[in-house]
Amino acid sequence: ASSRIRSRIMSISDGVSSSIERVIGSGITVGAVVFATRPRRSNGVARTKACRRRALTLAEILIALTITTVVGLATVSMLSAASYGSTSQLGMRKLLVVNRTTAARVSHAIRTSVEVVDVDPGGLYVVLWVDDTNDGGTKQYGELQLIERNTSTNELLSYRDTSNTTDYTDTPTFRTFALANFTSERWATGITAATFAKVTPAGSEAVLVNYRITATRDGLSDTAVGAVAVRNTTPTP
Repeated sequence: ASSRIRSRIMSISDGVSSSIERVIGSGITVGAVVFATRPRRSNGVARTKACRRRALTLAEILIALTITTVVGLATVSMLSAASYGSTSQLGMRKLLVVNRTTAARVSHAIRTSVEVVDVDPGGLYVVLWVDDTNDGGTKQYGELQLIERNTSTNELLSYRDTSNTTDYTDTPTFRTFALANFTSERWATGITAATFAKVTPAGSEAVLVNYRITATRDGLSDTAVGAVAVRNTTPTP
């Protein structure tokens, strides 16, 4: 009886082993485990399923390259335009700072002077009596200031020599002497135009000096326009 039982157990064991081998060979999922299938063999040679992948055609490659080129050119154009705009704006800001600073300097010189001695009929220069340093009530060269644009160098210059005690007689003589002997102070460069005009409003003793200053740099131009009244009074002897 015991031998028959052992024989029966061995038969069941062989059957289970045979079933497991069939499951492994067919790649069937058992519970949460997936058994990979073995490659089938035909005449001792393993066969695998061929996998075909579709490649890009020449036309598709050319279209892709064309689109990439167009997008790249558009990007470069936009970046170049943005860079040019930024550079142009920066140049204009610098020009505005220079011209407004120059105009403020001219306004200050006129406003704080004792008297506007003379303005060129053509508006090329202005002569100011800065201060009566000797309290004599008469003008001397050392008390005068000439503001004029150099038409050759496009510089706005100021001429003054506080140590000169020559008495003032007339504007042409003083201007000639100042241009030849006074030390010039450069107020601005790139000044392509500068004009001055002396105006006395009707019924008023106040003197106005109108000015127009144009600065040019790197193809950009800016014009500052102003009118300044002398605040000080002419000293009397």
